[in-house]
Amino acid sequence: GRSSVKQGPITGESIPVDKIPVNVTHYINKTQYVSGGDIIASAGIAGAAIIDPNSGSLEVAIPAIVPVQNYIFARIGLKIAGVEARIFTPVQKISF
Repeated sequence: GRSSVKQGPITGESIPVDKIPVNVTHYINKTQYVSGGDIIASAGIAGAAIIDPNSGSLEVAIPAIVPVQNYIFARIGLKIAGVEARIFTPVQKISF
């Protein structure tokens, strides 16, 4: 299977409007702890390749999960130039 998460723009006061996105990454994990260090797979796109910052999608192939389960947890992380920490969407549970 594949995990596909479509999100609108990541917005908020924490994103300076004059900053440039470095990359966007779609993370998946078998538990609700989903970050760069706790994942089973990820896929990303470079900031320069983002055509429409208001809409986009990323897909990740879901690897075999042991023990078998029919769901994963996913979130998107945005890295902004000049900002140390990533900005994350809320975690989503996706059944397949």
